[in-house]
Amino acid sequence: MSPDDILAFVEREYSHLVAEPRHNPDGWAFFLGAPRRGADSNRIFRAVQHSSGGPTRLKLAVTSRLKGEPVEIDFTGSTAALQALIDRELERYRDGL
Repeated sequence: MSPDDILAFVEREYSHLVAEPRHNPDGWAFFLGAPRRGADSNRIFRAVQHSSGGPTRLKLAVTSRLKGEPVEIDFTGSTAALQALIDRELERYRDGL
């Protein structure tokens, strides 16, 4: 799935998440509500692609904050796998509040 495919899925299934475009690399960051950055960030995850046709990289923002180190994966899964990742990040975000 490309970052734009992920955007379409999120807009359809997670309308409460706010998407913000990213550049260099291109893609999207997804926030729970109006975007906040810094120590009080509400970013849930981001999806970027370094080159056309290259793998989509997901940064699991909540897990990264909890572990204190970046957690990034190449995502080649299905919409069900994406949904499981998003649900887990949202659960971790809510548990961390």
